[in-house]
Amino acid sequence: MSWEEILTLLVVLAVVVVLARELILPAAAVFGGVVVLLVAGVVDPAQALSGFSNPAPVTVGALYIVAAAAERTGLIAPLVDGMLGVDRGERRSLARLVVPAAASSSLLNNTPIVAMLVPAVTRWAHRSGRHVSRFLMPLSFAAVLGGMVTVVGTSTNIVVSGLLSEVGLGELGFFEIGEVGLPIAAGGLVVLLVLAPVVLFY
Repeated sequence: MSWEEILTLLVVLAVVVVLARELILPAAAVFGGVVVLLVAGVVDPAQALSGFSNPAPVTVGALYIVAAAAERTGLIAPLVDGMLGVDRGERRSLARLVVPAAASSSLLNNTPIVAMLVPAVTRWAHRSGRHVSRFLMPLSFAAVLGGMVTVVGTSTNIVVSGLLSEVGLGELGFFEIGEVGLPIAAGGLVVLLVLAPVVLFY
């Protein structure tokens, strides 16, 4: 193993530890790791900055702006209240949350969807006297499952599609991964609705 590989491994481990312990802001930790590799000559400036030309972070960043606007204008809270309605039982309320969340995540992007829904779901859970973690955990999993249906469902899909295009294999079609992802997402939602109320205690 060369010194470049050793240094890269150490930098990655250091960034993971810093992120896990929340010692500094995530952006600062990742940027610091890139700077170390750049100064050491492991990567050149073009490689260090290549991530900024990737459509995935730009797409997710743009959707975060939409998420923030929807939250600030109060658009999301009525939608969540309409989805969840009055408390008629945990599993039924959970189904009314995770199914639309998964569907939305497949057409937009799962990360901003969760960012938009978390505050509204938290307020609803507090009003209903429910433990918020029993809804936020399934919400996160449902968004991940929905993200497997289309190429824009999650940032990973967008990155992989871009890499395929770079090597001349062509980008992924919008619903191309849905042939596999849709059945998995549907089955995952069923398992989620069955097990979440049982295994989540708080």
